[in-house]
Amino acid sequence: MKTIRFGLVAALVGTSTLANAEYLAAGQEEWQAKGSDPSEIISRLEIRNEYLGLPNGGYLDQTYLRGDYAPTENMVFRLDVPLADGSRENLGSHFGMGDLVLGGRGKLDLSENMSWILGTNFVLDTANNEVLGSGRNQIVPGTYLVWKPSRKWIISMGYEYTASFGGSGNSEPGKISESLFRPGALYNMPHGFWLWLDPKIYVNHEQGNNTALFLESEFGKVITPGIEVWLRGGGHVAGELGREERQGWKAEAGIRYLFE
Repeated sequence: MKTIRFGLVAALVGTSTLANAEYLAAGQEEWQAKGSDPSEIISRLEIRNEYLGLPNGGYLDQTYLRGDYAPTENMVFRLDVPLADGSRENLGSHFGMGDLVLGGRGKLDLSENMSWILGTNFVLDTANNEVLGSGRNQIVPGTYLVWKPSRKWIISMGYEYTASFGGSGNSEPGKISESLFRPGALYNMPHGFWLWLDPKIYVNHEQGNNTALFLESEFGKVITPGIEVWLRGGGHVAGELGREERQGWKAEAGIRYLFE
């Protein structure tokens, strides 16, 4: 099942690229990524497949349908609905609903090329089985500073804090208190391609402030000014965090439609 759903998203990416081959002509030189820009406030529909390879041969494969609604130029609301397939040692394989994500964020323009983003996401314990979700409700406030020194570069620095509440894992050892430091750099290449370097530093405050480094990168393509596709991958590089999903590797493919 995981191979079929990951292949479906990859096929959508490939089909969109081929179907829009005529756009390789004039105009693409100046196209820039919007959906992966942390400071972009825009309505969208997005489908992505995210595969997590977990320790001891386990995995979690999730296909997300994401919708964003931006009622103003400086505020956007978000909903992610996941369909999940997973397996863990001694827990077997399961398929069903994953954990829903609800959130919103706002933007304040500090200058012509610098923005401050502030928002909160809620991860709801809606998974059919503990293999498919965290077993915890989570609140994730975060803030990002985004600087655009030129048309080609986007530099960001973000911080998020995750705390658990309610759910089946609110007591020890399931409780979550975790910080994420997320520096990043996105480079817009000619003809609508982009590359995003996205290291993540996690600090687990529940386990002696254990720290782990996770490196990710994303390669994407603007197919038309309103359609983008991307591939993303990464993995655990150093440190220990205790949370199983922080110790493996990740592969992702997606396609989004942006409402201009």
